[in-house]
Amino acid sequence: MIQQFVKLTNENPTTGRSIIVCDLFGYDKLASVPSNATAFAHRKPIYNVLIYQRWINKDDDKIVYNWAKNLQEMINQDGDADKTLYVNFENTIDETDHQDDKLKRIYGGNLERLKELKRKYDPNVFFRKGTVIWP
Repeated sequence: MIQQFVKLTNENPTTGRSIIVCDLFGYDKLASVPSNATAFAHRKPIYNVLIYQRWINKDDDKIVYNWAKNLQEMINQDGDADKTLYVNFENTIDETDHQDDKLKRIYGGNLERLKELKRKYDPNVFFRKGTVIWP
């Protein structure tokens, strides 16, 4: 990751404000809750990798986007990576092509139960606020 980051910022100086953050913290309390007890299904030792892309030149849009996608693919190739997503770090509105796959990666086995609850308690999608669009 570091080599890819240095390469990007050296070749595209306006991307120098981009950052990669790795959240590493204790998971004892998180793992003590059953995965089906809450909407958050990922209850095992995990780490978050956040890729914050920042650049100035519009001409660099494709370069920076491709860099982040390649970095994400590199991380996901790790044999221990389970490719889950954390909903607060995801944009689930814009990418409707892969919406269901993305929602499964976010909510795991809890997705169908959450859809049922959403249909029952919010049939008019009042509680949307720019987050997940429920089918």
